[in-house]
This record gives sequence, C-alpha cells and structure tokens, in this order.
Amino acid sequence: MSIKQTVTNIHSFLSQFTQVYLEGQAPSKPTFPYITYTQLIENWRTTGIIQLRLWDNSNSTSKLYDIVEKLEDTMGDGFQIENLLIHQGSPFVQNIPQEDLTIKCLYIVLEVDFL
Repeated sequence: MSIKQTVTNIHSFLSQFTQVYLEGQAPSKPTFPYITYTQLIENWRTTGIIQLRLWDNSNSTSKLYDIVEKLEDTMGDGFQIENLLIHQGSPFVQNIPQEDLTIKCLYIVLEVDFL
C-alpha cells in the first residue's frame, strides 16, 4: 500500500468520530469538536504512531471523552483497515491544558502495525 493510500485510510478511519484535519491544516475558525493528527512511520510498512489532538470549545471535556469512548469501542483490541492494524498507544489519552480555559484538548496516541 502506498503512503498516500495509508494516509487516506487513516483519515477515513478518524473521520467517523468527528471532523479531521492534518496537524496545522485546521481552519482558523473550525467547528468543534475536531481532531488534528500527525503520523510517524518508524519503519515504513512495519510500524507507526498516530498522534491525535482532540479539540473542543467548552468548559468541560465531556464531549471529548465521549469521542474517546467511541474510538475505544471501535478499536477494541485492534481495528484493521486493509493492511493496517490500529490499536491504543501509550500513553493512550492525556489532557493538555490550554491558556484559554474554554478550549479543551486531549492528546491521544495510536499505534499502527502494517500487516
């Protein structure tokens, strides 16, 4: 599978939970909640990491944790998309405090194994 197809598959997988953008490509006035992500391919066609930031404009992280729960339920012990197996990384979820107290952000790590 090509890098382009891998990126497309990961983007499609994440899009089932909320709006998704590559890191640095979210619009200046996004609709919340949304996900930004980067992919780190450690050894092409063997392993990789997907780093997510889940964003909301709220006084609570409740909506964000609802999305995390859906992500967990979908992944189970591992979610396969073609030749990719996506599963929880470590740490899986981490709160990232923001200067603006109405903006909430969770940092999520997913691991990818190429089958």
